[in-house]
Amino acid sequence: MRSKSLWTIAFSMFLSVNALAQEKVVTGKVVDASGFPLADAYVYVEGTDQGVYTDENGNYSIPANSGDKIVVEFIGFDTKTLPVGSKSSINVQLNKGGAVNLKELVAVGYGVSTQEALTGSATLVKKEQLEKSPAVNLEKALQSATPGLQVINATGSAGSGATIRLRGIGSLTASAAPLWVVDGVVGAPRPNMEDVKNITILKDAASASIYGSRAANGVIIVTTKNGKQGRTDFTVQAKYGVSTRTNNKFKLMNSADFYQTSWRGLYAEALAYGLPHDRASAYASGRVEQYAGRNPFNLANPFDENGNILPDAQLMINEDWLNLAYRAGATRQYDVSANGGNENTKFYLSLGYYNQDGIVKPDDYTRYSVQLNVSNQVSDKIKIGLRTTLRRSESHGVGDLPSPSSTGYAAYTMPSNVSLYELDDNFNIVRDQYGRPLYNWDNEIMQDYNPYGLAALNSNYGKVTSAFSSVNFNYKILENLIFDTNFSGDYSNDRSGFFESRLHGDARGEGGRSQKEATESFRYLGSTTLTYDKNLGENHHLNAMVGHEFESYRAESLSAQAKGYEFDFSSELSVGTAPKNVNSSVAQNKMIGIFSRVNYDYGNKYYTSFSIRRDGSAKFAPSNRWGNFWSASAAWRLNKENFLRDVRWIDNLKLKGSYGTSGNANIDSYLFMPLYGLGGDYNGQAGLIHTQLSNPSLRWEKNAMTNVGIEFGLFGFLDGTVEWFTRASKDLLMDKPLSYSTGWASRTENVGAIKNTGIEIQLSSKNIRTENFSWETRFNITHYKNEITQLSQDRIVRSANSKIWRVGENAYTWYLKDYAGVNKETGAAQWYRDVVGADGSISKELTEDYGLATYYELGSSLPKVYGGLDNNFNYKGINLSIQLYYTFGGKIYNRLEELTMNDGSTYGWQLNEKMKNAWRPDNKDSDIPQFVHNNPTKANQRSSRFLKDGSYVRIKNVELSYDIPKDYLKRAGIQSAKAFINADNVYTFTKYDGLDPEQGVNGFNAFSSIPNIRTITFGVRVGL
Repeated sequence: MRSKSLWTIAFSMFLSVNALAQEKVVTGKVVDASGFPLADAYVYVEGTDQGVYTDENGNYSIPANSGDKIVVEFIGFDTKTLPVGSKSSINVQLNKGGAVNLKELVAVGYGVSTQEALTGSATLVKKEQLEKSPAVNLEKALQSATPGLQVINATGSAGSGATIRLRGIGSLTASAAPLWVVDGVVGAPRPNMEDVKNITILKDAASASIYGSRAANGVIIVTTKNGKQGRTDFTVQAKYGVSTRTNNKFKLMNSADFYQTSWRGLYAEALAYGLPHDRASAYASGRVEQYAGRNPFNLANPFDENGNILPDAQLMINEDWLNLAYRAGATRQYDVSANGGNENTKFYLSLGYYNQDGIVKPDDYTRYSVQLNVSNQVSDKIKIGLRTTLRRSESHGVGDLPSPSSTGYAAYTMPSNVSLYELDDNFNIVRDQYGRPLYNWDNEIMQDYNPYGLAALNSNYGKVTSAFSSVNFNYKILENLIFDTNFSGDYSNDRSGFFESRLHGDARGEGGRSQKEATESFRYLGSTTLTYDKNLGENHHLNAMVGHEFESYRAESLSAQAKGYEFDFSSELSVGTAPKNVNSSVAQNKMIGIFSRVNYDYGNKYYTSFSIRRDGSAKFAPSNRWGNFWSASAAWRLNKENFLRDVRWIDNLKLKGSYGTSGNANIDSYLFMPLYGLGGDYNGQAGLIHTQLSNPSLRWEKNAMTNVGIEFGLFGFLDGTVEWFTRASKDLLMDKPLSYSTGWASRTENVGAIKNTGIEIQLSSKNIRTENFSWETRFNITHYKNEITQLSQDRIVRSANSKIWRVGENAYTWYLKDYAGVNKETGAAQWYRDVVGADGSISKELTEDYGLATYYELGSSLPKVYGGLDNNFNYKGINLSIQLYYTFGGKIYNRLEELTMNDGSTYGWQLNEKMKNAWRPDNKDSDIPQFVHNNPTKANQRSSRFLKDGSYVRIKNVELSYDIPKDYLKRAGIQSAKAFINADNVYTFTKYDGLDPEQGVNGFNAFSSIPNIRTITFGVRVGL
């Protein structure tokens, strides 16, 4: 047997791929009885698992031999099988008929399946759905793709990702993110959107249990594009986008309103002291500049005795800090790919460039990528493959912490009477000797903090270089017995750092500060499977698989910090004069697993599946290192039964059910071990501090899921799925309180449990289908209930994010003091408090003392329902798609409103425009407490006052494209061309008036981070 190096094969293939092409390529068009082209019909060579889908015009191209037969299937139509013979062009007309379940291949754990054979819950997302999103990350593009999958885009920073939850919350403290698998490799780097062929989302235990200890939160399987036999095709794509904020509803005061409100606060304070009107007025006028900052008017006292602005007062300063903070962002994306091959060797190669300038300066992200997939059929028994991904990304960001140096924070807290640049007494900008404006550092409110001046002085960066490669060897031992092994290596070098100037800001007292960090990680993984697939007689089919997998991970980190910089021209650590703090660490983990799965079906009607896996992880002590996970499932295709065979309007009808277990090992390493840290120096001698109490009894978090569903296809145009699930997680890791006599407050133990129960509905329909026009719709909706069933104690108050954990409640229950409105006589804020009567009964009373108010459980941040609605229209090559995403129920805490609606207890900070309507003696019906300088009530403390309904419907994406007719392209040697315009986050229908209703799972409005962005993208895609 002749063998070659894979790299030699790949190199020679690039040199002579077209010359080597020998296989016949059959082309054609698939239409219905009226001649209307059928897009996404499945065309495959009989007896193989290799097939293609027709394009939007019904065209297909597939390699085949003269003795082969091609099979064409489309749901709602009769299957047609045709011999190839000497023909190179075969057009196919399908007639409406009985139920046909399209033999669409779906990636499952360590293998593939057809849609008809699935017994679990899995959804296939095709590349056409993904391509409509301008997102740089795959997770963002999956929003509304399938029921049960909740994708939350909580920030619009350049290159940012999203939070994903699949069928609820599976853990209280460990990671709740699903497992990603790329081309069969667990945890492989996620490819660019343009390199993705499709994505399969495994939602129930029957689908995901084969991944064992890592599948508790579901599995997302990504399949990248492969090469094809025949001429080399090139695809070139270019995109350019412009981005802005999604929401401009949030309004802040201009400098005139801010200064006047400040005057009124001082006036109210003086009246409270018992001063008469004239003296209170003089008191306010004499102190307003001291407390509110620089007078923005041309008059020394711009107010009359009642606080009204004088007619001849001219506004000289009115800085729009929001406008200063935000800019029009831009995205640029260029992709080039080539795919082709001959009978034995096929390849796919892509080069990608992506650049995003964020909507806040200097936020930016740049990525370069290379993807190479090569396969070679060495012989009729041996096939080898190579997949390589190279990537380099660079980013520069802005501060996200709630501090004056954060651009996002300052945009909402800097009052408009504080100028960006230093002004003289005549309100002229002060400039240096070179004519450059000087930043305003000596403002009364943010002393020595000017976020935009700091952005020019300070810097921070991140640079990630990664390389991933996997080698696959497939050997057909017998006709029905296949050995497959895959080995992969994943390398990453992550460098980041920041520099803070000695001149101004946080590091001024330290003479400047610089920090650099570097983390180098390497992960290698190997998996081997042996699969037996056999038809046993006419009606029996058996598929059995056994496998083994191992993984090893090691990361080394080094960080250092220096202070005391005499100059700002260099951020190198060696330039700092103060002692340099140096830290290093090593993290490592190993895992091994063995698994098996058996699938059986009878007559394409009855399907069963059973899987089992045993995993071992070094994250646990030897006594608890191993865990067992299993699943069992079954499906029944009722439409294949005789009593439904002649019901022509039923195309597909399947009942399915499953039960299985999986685990969650997404926890920190060394949790079971005692840990020590350097410190506790005594008398000049170094010592050790015991930082973590050991617990060798720690074990896996376990997840058990039941899934029951029905799939249906009706009338040749309507398909749907309805599924009910319950997901119970136990042995959750939590801190359990210990007796103080132990010397420890708590220890991590397996003491928690949580349950999610829900229902999912997905519908798709081909509403209109004529020769020139088509309209298709997809709709999905998810409802689930989350409930804590066991805790380490009766209740756990999580004051940092105002939540409470209690058995019987969900994991994101708000725990706040309940705001009761304004006392119409005094203007003071009121809250509710529980009062216990003599008979033990509890009644509610009003109190103006926040400290006496009672905490209550006030709803949840989790939505009651969420989902998506997609409509796609096509008319003679003009395509219009409209995608909606919605969520109803769930409460959001508007921290930004809390910050900007203080009642005078904090002075000099920017105010919400709503504060103009605060309570006054002449405005007693207001629901906003009185603004009084030094107000002891502190009405903007955390309470239900700022808890809002988070429901919204968002026009998530609209794309208009045009497929240029091929007749116009032939002369130029172009196979296809598409021009498109895409709008993302177009408009949001909501009552929420904060930054954006799309917030993290915990429901807190992240006021200091960059909000979601609206992007308009123009692009062209050309096939050569």
